[in-house]
Amino acid sequence: MDFRLGSLTTLPLKRFYKYLLKRLIGGFLKHEIDLEQLEVQLYRGIVQLKSLELDVAQFNFALLSQGLLLHFASGVVGCVKMDIPWRHLVSDHCKVYVSGLHIVLAKGLPPGMAESQIGGGNFSASEPAAEFDHQAAGADSSLPETSRYSEEGIETLS
Repeated sequence: MDFRLGSLTTLPLKRFYKYLLKRLIGGFLKHEIDLEQLEVQLYRGIVQLKSLELDVAQFNFALLSQGLLLHFASGVVGCVKMDIPWRHLVSDHCKVYVSGLHIVLAKGLPPGMAESQIGGGNFSASEPAAEFDHQAAGADSSLPETSRYSEEGIETLS
């Protein structure tokens, strides 16, 4: 067996960060954070989460509370990287980087949501409205202008 001091200290650190992240963002994730998804580099101040599937019900609730007739059909985040300046925590800022964001929006109420749950209204059935892939959005600016917009006129943000 090959035991290293680094591997002995990494597991407790990962569990500690998993606990913190579960308390902070666990409600927005579809599945519990797995230790395999978590990378911790304590001395460099880097914490990374990879391959996260979003719990769209939480986001849909926020959209409906704002009166928007859109809902999230699905959402995936490739990587969330947090840069924490431990040595200058008081004077410097923590930075969060998100990459590989893929969100699918649809118009209307989320599936299974009754009109009576939000106070009634004239809502149409769910139809795909827009698909947003963060990596692909900024990758090719030579796309024709019509491909940047869906039929409903929603602009794909970059």
